[in-house]
Amino acid sequence: MKILAQFQTSGISEEELKAVRKDCSLRRADRYTAITLHLIRSMQNNSGIAILPDATLICVASFGPLSTTFGVLDDILDYPEDQILPTRFSHSVHNAAASYVAAQFHITGPSYSVTGFEDPWSDALALAESLLATGAPQVLLFSVEEKTLLSPQLPELYPERFPSPGTEGGTVMLLSSDYMTEK
Repeated sequence: MKILAQFQTSGISEEELKAVRKDCSLRRADRYTAITLHLIRSMQNNSGIAILPDATLICVASFGPLSTTFGVLDDILDYPEDQILPTRFSHSVHNAAASYVAAQFHITGPSYSVTGFEDPWSDALALAESLLATGAPQVLLFSVEEKTLLSPQLPELYPERFPSPGTEGGTVMLLSSDYMTEK
């Protein structure tokens, strides 16, 4: 498997998120989606890869948009069913960010979301390798984490797993199937 481009960050400023919202016309997208698009655009800027092929597969590895999901669950508890915001609900779906990525970069390949509490990154990397081995031309693999109300409590609740509250950010990689000729 060949890494064509990658980018990683652990900290995104409000100015950077505001700029990506403006540049990508993200009127209603949640913070998780804005962080995702910031990561991919940063990868492109740092690697010189301006265009992603339309047949690129998208693979997301993450807990998902926790703030948005928690907000929807709070709304379900606090309001009648007909007052739940449909846009917020649709953004609470784990694959919503992948949909924004596909639309923003004109990608028509399939997208996959890998979630879990143990190691979704390793699972998504194994999935990406399988997809490449079966003929996918490229896989855009990313993992994004955002701060939530729960983030500061994680080291207290589960110190072995979360030694510190962590920061917002993530990792994105563009992988190629060229590895078949390298072995």
